[in-house]
Amino acid sequence: MAFSDNERMIFGKGVGCVVIKEGKVLLGRHNYGRGNGLLIIPGGFINEGELPAEAAQREVLEETNVKVIAKEIVSMRFTANDWYLVFKADYISGEAKVNDSENSEVIWINIEEALNRSDVPPLTKEAIKSCLKFINSENKYAMSIKEDYDASREIGSYAYYD
Repeated sequence: MAFSDNERMIFGKGVGCVVIKEGKVLLGRHNYGRGNGLLIIPGGFINEGELPAEAAQREVLEETNVKVIAKEIVSMRFTANDWYLVFKADYISGEAKVNDSENSEVIWINIEEALNRSDVPPLTKEAIKSCLKFINSENKYAMSIKEDYDASREIGSYAYYD
């Protein structure tokens, strides 16, 4: 069943990737919508018939020109109407480049700097922190639920590595 853009916004299934290379994380400065002007992890909607990991890899390549392999789910945000999975992704190849229809800047930025910048939104910071906790954790299978995380001006839940 094909969904219209409006239906995808109401019942959205989305993905994002935290890509870390040499102590830096890949972020893009969004040029539209609620994320306009903010540095966020690459991601987007899942197409009909597409698996979440496939969508995550496609979105990173489309938005940044960087080829990755989406590995583990390190966090998720969900409400009654939608969900968004964040993968830890391994860098494969490619030079970070702007996609004019998605972003105005694509950068590899020091992780600590990204976590302290005001133009990096809370959901992106949580995703990066969760990925780092996953990388450093002995228990790769445990997520905690943080209730009432306000990720998109809607009350929902957010699962992350603790």
